Amino acid sequence: MITLSNVDELQASEAALEKIKYSYPELFNKLLHVVALTRALQFKYQFMGTLIMDENPNEYTPEFVMPSVIELYIEEV
Repeated sequence: MITLSNVDELQASEAALEKIKYSYPELFNKLLHVVALTRALQFKYQFMGTLIMDENPNEYTPEFVMPSVIELYIEEV
């Protein structure tokens, strides 16, 4: 499901990320790493989000990817 955000939500998210960037630089760098890995593997961001939030990722798990690649990605996240 595609969710549209309004400008206020996007600005609030940007402010929260800026706060994390300066308050917790190591955590911010790990987040950037995971986002870059998600993009490189062309996985859906929903899959990454469910893993980060410790939710059930089954709905967003890539179908045509070797299980070993998915396991490696999950370990990295």
